[in-house]
Amino acid sequence: MAQLLKIGYNLREDLAFWRIISHIILLIAGVLIGWAIHWLMLQIEGTTWGAAGDLKIFGYMPRFTFCMFGGMIAQTIWRRLGFKISLPLIDLLSSIVLAMLVTSAIGTMKLDFVSTDGVAFLILALSGVLWVLFCFVFLARHIFVRHWFTNAIIGIGQSMGTTATGLLFAHVVDPKQRTGAVESFGYKQLLFEPFMGGGIVTAMSMLMIVLFGLPKFMVICAMVSFAWLTFGVLALNKHP
Repeated sequence: MAQLLKIGYNLREDLAFWRIISHIILLIAGVLIGWAIHWLMLQIEGTTWGAAGDLKIFGYMPRFTFCMFGGMIAQTIWRRLGFKISLPLIDLLSSIVLAMLVTSAIGTMKLDFVSTDGVAFLILALSGVLWVLFCFVFLARHIFVRHWFTNAIIGIGQSMGTTATGLLFAHVVDPKQRTGAVESFGYKQLLFEPFMGGGIVTAMSMLMIVLFGLPKFMVICAMVSFAWLTFGVLALNKHP
């Protein structure tokens, strides 16, 4: 708060009633635009390749992916109309929404699958945990130039749980968001979510397993992972 006052931030102006309402409307507009984009993609899919019901892609993609693009569109329109956007106020509202998101995500977890597929789950979970810990301990510090721990802990939370879990970890280690890790994570999600994080690749994975078989699909995934791993270590390692 003291830092905001030093740079001339007008707390009374940005916390005015109509100022808060306008920014809430902006956030809601971003969500609605994202929902509309998702609905439009579902309609296109339902009348083209998914008409027979055998092939669905967008039906398995979460709305969160589209809401990110909806937020970008809403922000652009908002600025074009001459309205100002207060970053501190957006951060405040986002923190409140994040707390609600984390609470609802934890409260709605379903664990009944453990009784039917417990062994397969344990194998996948153990393999995933070992891989994530390897990336965190040995690779993260060579990929992230600054604040590697804070940036990597978000990836641990997302990989072992959900995006909300990663953001919760970030809030624990960096509650005042001084490192910029949360913002960097958000920009990364713009590329990651549409393809990997419950996106196109995730939605098509079952179809690819049926078409190519599990062994070939595993080889393809391993090759893609190795390619991105090599790129991350060689291209992003800026340490002296």
